[in-house]
Amino acid sequence: MRFQSGRQANGRSLRPRRTKPRRRLAPLFRCARGNVSVEFALVLPFLLLLVMGAFDFGRGFTEKLRLNSAARAGAQYALEKYNKVEDTAGVIQSARNDAEDVNNALTVTPRYYCTCLTGGEIACGTSCSGGEVPLRYIEVDVSGPFQLMFDYPMTTGTMTLQGHAELRLR
Repeated sequence: MRFQSGRQANGRSLRPRRTKPRRRLAPLFRCARGNVSVEFALVLPFLLLLVMGAFDFGRGFTEKLRLNSAARAGAQYALEKYNKVEDTAGVIQSARNDAEDVNNALTVTPRYYCTCLTGGEIACGTSCSGGEVPLRYIEVDVSGPFQLMFDYPMTTGTMTLQGHAELRLR
């Protein structure tokens, strides 16, 4: 028997027979068992991140409403107790009481100021040009720390939220 280069006498090749990869993998593609599990495993991290983000966003929104309400309560206290004396301590305490801030974690900043109808801020107690009575305002800013429930990429765990209210006293 004579061997030709790379062939046996009966005409078959000595090299292993190669099948197309598509033919070997075809049964795997036809079988659909487990596809849902694999897809769910791929989508689950994104779904959890979305749900956790929505949860933290809701908490932050509620905290922002609480701070705005506290600022409004402080401004309403100034409106209710209006007199010539600026009661900043009462405004601060009223805002803290509304926010239920027992450990003084919030920063409450009241500011009284006066303006004329023509515009521009003036010192309270002075009169405007033309003899008009200045308009008196109270502005209350409340800020406090907000701790995120989960750590997200490119964020810090704590942020500062602010509430603001402004009322005309006279």
